[in-house]
Amino acid sequence: MNKLKVFTYILLFLGCSVHAEDIFLIPDESPIQLASVGPAHGDVATFKGDVIISGRFVIGWKFLDGEPFQLEARLYPDDQSKMLLPHEAGQSQVEELYLSPAEEAAKTILTEDQARKLLKKEIVTTSGNAIVQVGSYSTAIECDRRWYMVDIIKLVSPELLASVSGEEYGFGC
Repeated sequence: MNKLKVFTYILLFLGCSVHAEDIFLIPDESPIQLASVGPAHGDVATFKGDVIISGRFVIGWKFLDGEPFQLEARLYPDDQSKMLLPHEAGQSQVEELYLSPAEEAAKTILTEDQARKLLKKEIVTTSGNAIVQVGSYSTAIECDRRWYMVDIIKLVSPELLASVSGEEYGFGC
């Protein structure tokens, strides 16, 4: 029984000895700060603050058996924006952000006509460049990979109007 207690104390000590700064790199110039870290060495983390970032977005439908079934929205930050985003220590900068909820992202980034067509599945994918203010920055591990998610607060500038495509986009794990 004493071995079990010792083992438990070792696990508790190891769990307490991992600090958030050991798990995530938060750039000095980032307005985003760590709010909480999940128990499993940063599997899940939430951050507070919001930031203006620019980059390329893709909003489109995931397909199942040839039919669109789930809308997804992603933003691929440009190099300057990547320098503002916290990321896992020892890993590369954030390359892809999931915009949540996707329907709201579509309504915020796209023109009213583009959003309507996309949501009615008259078009299946749209993409372009934009400058957006985002918040509710969080990260989690799923499908053996770290994912980064944000909520769009507002469109700052529709840098270029979106281009519309009927092509399926490779969404998923």
